[in-house]
Amino acid sequence: MSSFAGNITIMDTYSGRCRNIDLEKELGISINSVSAMAESSDGTIWITTMGAGLVTYNPRKDFFSVFPFNSRIPQFLTGILYTSDGSIYLGSYDGAYCFSDNGDFQLDTISSDNIINSVVEIKEGEVAFGCENGLMVWSKSSGTRTFSAATGLLDNTVYSVLPDDDGNVWISTQSGISKLDGDFSLVAPFGKEDGIRMGESYRNVAWKEADGTLWFGGLDGLTWFKPAEIINSPRIWNVRITGMYVGNEPVHGGMTSGRYTIIDKPIYEADRAQLSYRDDAFTLLLSTVEHGAPSRLQYEYCIDGSSWITLPRGSKRLSFSGLSSGKHELSFRTVDNGLCSSAKSFTVFVHPSFWASTVAKIIYVILAVLLVTFFTLWKRKHNLAKQQISEYQHQEQINESKLEFFSNISHELKNPLSLMIGPLKQLMAIDNDPVRQRYYKTMYGNSERILLLMNQLLDIRKIDKGGMKLKFRRTDIVPYVQRIIDSYSEQFGVKHISLKYIHKDIVLIYIYRSNQL
Repeated sequence: MSSFAGNITIMDTYSGRCRNIDLEKELGISINSVSAMAESSDGTIWITTMGAGLVTYNPRKDFFSVFPFNSRIPQFLTGILYTSDGSIYLGSYDGAYCFSDNGDFQLDTISSDNIINSVVEIKEGEVAFGCENGLMVWSKSSGTRTFSAATGLLDNTVYSVLPDDDGNVWISTQSGISKLDGDFSLVAPFGKEDGIRMGESYRNVAWKEADGTLWFGGLDGLTWFKPAEIINSPRIWNVRITGMYVGNEPVHGGMTSGRYTIIDKPIYEADRAQLSYRDDAFTLLLSTVEHGAPSRLQYEYCIDGSSWITLPRGSKRLSFSGLSSGKHELSFRTVDNGLCSSAKSFTVFVHPSFWASTVAKIIYVILAVLLVTFFTLWKRKHNLAKQQISEYQHQEQINESKLEFFSNISHELKNPLSLMIGPLKQLMAIDNDPVRQRYYKTMYGNSERILLLMNQLLDIRKIDKGGMKLKFRRTDIVPYVQRIIDSYSEQFGVKHISLKYIHKDIVLIYIYRSNQL
């Protein structure tokens, strides 16, 4: 037997007498405590210490000695295992190591980043290490595998490990004792409500009797049982909501969020809550309707029909934040070793801001329709204006072509006409025959009139381009008409037409366009 001090107690099984050995005095070394012991095939006792590495004891010679390769192994050892193939496994504050008891020392490192609490062979060739960050299993074929709370264990600190006769593995943790199957998946956790009375477990304080009874030691004593007699009997625990917080403030009946009443009755009776968009972060506290719920009990929730999410064991607080505006259906249930309760529903309405409300969305739709309509009308008007401009430009081109054509024709006619007027003036000057003079004057007047019309036709472009300004004056229309009639007198005579111009006592005023710029 060993103690937390550096002492070893040896008992004679025949006489029952005990002898206490102080290893510090016996070996002249400093030892904080003796942590574990193992017996080899030849009867040698291997002793692990905290601070002095390995110590061996030869019962036949009653002789203690320090391991000759002590300087090459960790000094703070927590556990030891001697297997049938002569391998020695060590647990320490610096990890897990292995070497063979064949005289040729070679230390193999299994893990160097774990604090090892216990070492046990769960089946031939497979060694389990209880660690501060879970259960580590090692074999030559599979290497190292680690199981922790992330993979389903009750918690991460494993103090002791024992296999049973049915291939299951039992571990002691801070939360109690847990049963694992052959694949190291959690089958059932057991705590105080199941009769575990040992309190917090001791490191590497566990053993298995020949009849299969398992013993675990803790601060408050021992717990022992036969695994075959342990029946996993989960039950249904009905869930309820016992509290609600908005921000850091507890919610009570009649409390408001913005202009909305959150709940109008106690939270444990409420089945719905209303929140302003400013209070979209809230927390719900869960419990069971029945008293005495076990520590292994877990809570699950889902939101809006999504998959169920399991909370860690011992967690009863559920927080939400950033929920979108609208109606959200929350569901809760308990799970006791795989047995699920019926779900409890809780509806949360998160009311949007005005800018995200239904009224605002209708206004947005109306504005969008108006904007599209305005744009459509503007585009149509713009296209019409472009079409009108295009048509106007086309018409201008046509008019310009016409004017250019008229100008060219006028120039072509004006030149011969000017050449005719010159000789006509000469005839009028040298020929005194009154009949011919009258013809000459008629020809000259019409030629001048044609020339004037030609000049006016050429002036149209100047008027259109703004290069000529029209001036008007009052003119007596009687002589103006008389001159026009006189120019047709020869035609009247040839065609035997009698035309009388009657204008006595009538004074008519006509607006006449002049040639001045």
